[in-house]
Amino acid sequence: MSSRYSHDGTHHDGDVKKPNEKTRVDHYWRDVFKLKTSNGNTKYPHLTNVVKAALVLPHGNTDVERDVSVNNRVVTAERN
Repeated sequence: MSSRYSHDGTHHDGDVKKPNEKTRVDHYWRDVFKLKTSNGNTKYPHLTNVVKAALVLPHGNTDVERDVSVNNRVVTAERN
């Protein structure tokens, strides 16, 4: 599968190249976001918003574990 680009860098009438293990996730989605319908509108406007929201979520639980640790110290201090 290959993508065809117009002079402005947007994809038209093509599919996004299938990602592999070396493909950066932001580059893959950038190509999906550039897909246009035949009349020039964004092909997946709602998907674009969902993916952008998901990509900004934290990838770990460090903040949660830190908060639990702080809460445990506060509760223990109050009991003494």
